[in-house]
Amino acid sequence: MKRIFTIVAIAFTLLTASAQETTVDFEDFGLSPGSFMNGSDGTSSFNTDYFSLPINYDDTYNSWTGWALSSMTDTMTPGVGNQYSAITGSGVNGSITYATSYNFVPNELQMFSPIGGTDFAPNGIYITNATYPYFSMLNGDMFAKKFGGVDGTDPDFFLLTIKGVNGEGQPESVDFYLADYRFDDNSEDYIIDKWTFVDLSKFASYENLQFHLTSSDSGVYGVNTPQYFCIDNFIFDVTTSTEDESFANLNVFPNPANDMLNIALEGNGQYKILNNTGKILLSNSLQNNQIDISTLSSGVYNIIITTDNGNTTTRFVKI
Repeated sequence: MKRIFTIVAIAFTLLTASAQETTVDFEDFGLSPGSFMNGSDGTSSFNTDYFSLPINYDDTYNSWTGWALSSMTDTMTPGVGNQYSAITGSGVNGSITYATSYNFVPNELQMFSPIGGTDFAPNGIYITNATYPYFSMLNGDMFAKKFGGVDGTDPDFFLLTIKGVNGEGQPESVDFYLADYRFDDNSEDYIIDKWTFVDLSKFASYENLQFHLTSSDSGVYGVNTPQYFCIDNFIFDVTTSTEDESFANLNVFPNPANDMLNIALEGNGQYKILNNTGKILLSNSLQNNQIDISTLSSGVYNIIITTDNGNTTTRFVKI
């Protein structure tokens, strides 16, 4: 059975309206240096309080697509055997853990709905090349060309396009060149080898982000350049509004939960359970302050608790 590897912070406190910048990294997943997580243990996604990164692991071929968490430090070894390392050898500012994307198809990052009295919007993220595509572009390999060609004048590029997805109209997009050899002056050609900040503030109203890779080195079977890149330190603008004092003693447990979810709440109330697209899956009055969640699939859900004093929202994990 697939499982969800999740870090969920839940607190019910009386809050006043405030706004601040919050950085979400991957250090809380506890990877030791020189290791990675690619879904081989049954993990189906990596989740923080703000977003989810899906993983697809194939037991038959021992292969993965989607996202992996990595603390690999190898910046010297070329080839597919070094597919988890960032060319920087560490996360942003020397941190241990970052995420590596393998884009066999465009990868997605799903942002969660606001929780409790907290709203948030993406500000930006740090991106760099993985070691595997870096050396492939720098020197070429058995599948892909050396960028610039023999004399360095070929106008090659490796482009990451980030698209916002909300189901309405044409998506917004941001382009970030992981490598660019299109300059008239070849001395300006570059392959990214440092963590670089990419502004994502235009995606404030979007639910999901999609990551697309394109390359000048493409053929009948698609892109030849190894389709990997790395991310770290996703920065959000977080606004916290006042939370009704009547919910100060609210507790939802256990979390994660299997069949029954307990709600410690003074008085009576109603509940609604929503998935991360906002669809209501369960709703009723609280009976003995317990909710049967056995029919829900494994994943992360929002629960809205409503009483005579108002309502509050928090998140729980179903395993």
